[in-house]
This record gives sequence, C-alpha cells and structure tokens, in this order.
Amino acid sequence: MNLPRGLVLPHLAGLMPANATKNRTQSILPYDHSRVVLLPDKMAHASSGLISPRKHGNDYINASFVDGYLRRRAYIAAQSPFDLQTTIDFWLMVFQRNVAQVVMLTDLVEQNVVKCSQYWPNTLSHYGDAILFFQLMADYH
Repeated sequence: MNLPRGLVLPHLAGLMPANATKNRTQSILPYDHSRVVLLPDKMAHASSGLISPRKHGNDYINASFVDGYLRRRAYIAAQSPFDLQTTIDFWLMVFQRNVAQVVMLTDLVEQNVVKCSQYWPNTLSHYGDAILFFQLMADYH
C-alpha cells in the first residue's frame, strides 16, 4: 500500500499570503478541517509586547489537531516556532487550548542546521498575565 505524498486535502489557510511568514516551509501546512485556530487573546497586553490575533487580524498558526485513540482532537501537532511572532502564537495556542505537556521532537540544532528556535525561557518569564517556566523532565541525549 502506498501512502499519498504531499498535501492531499484543502489547506487554503496555510496558503494565504498573510500567513506565509508563519510557515517554516510551504510543503508542511495544516489541513483546513483540522487546523488549530487562535482565539482572540485575553492575555495580550500592550505592556507585554505580545500581539494578539485580534490585533493583527490573524487567527492562523501552523498547527493541527490530531485524534487520539479515545478522543477526537486529543493532541496538537505544531511546527516549531522560528521567530518572535511564531513563538508568541505558539504560547497563545498552548494557553488557549489548555495544553498540559509540550513534547519537542527535534533538537535545536541537528547536523549544524538550526531546526528550532528556543521557544521556552531559561528562567521565569512573564507573558502578559501568564508566568512561564521551564522544567526539564528527562534528557535522552
């Protein structure tokens, strides 16, 4: 059995020119039926420097809901943030969707190529009303 290659279902949100800067690559985009939509953010304040989806008129993030064995939309698969705006959008999604754990499936650098920006703080950081901290659970290097 051969699996289909490429994007085989509608993915118009990812192709919109306004979203081009939010995609690491045009070859990996969320399907419209399963994409995560950013909600108007209540935690974004002018003093925090965060830009809410309502303020920049964009609810797009390169992320998709994934069904679990017992529950639909149980997980979220997202591209790794690569700049300030995609990092902000990533944490907004985490807060808005009440994500309990984040699993990173890549190193920051692989074979001397940057694969992901460090999107977590080394120390306690404030993002609007939210406080974010990093806790290392396991190291598999």
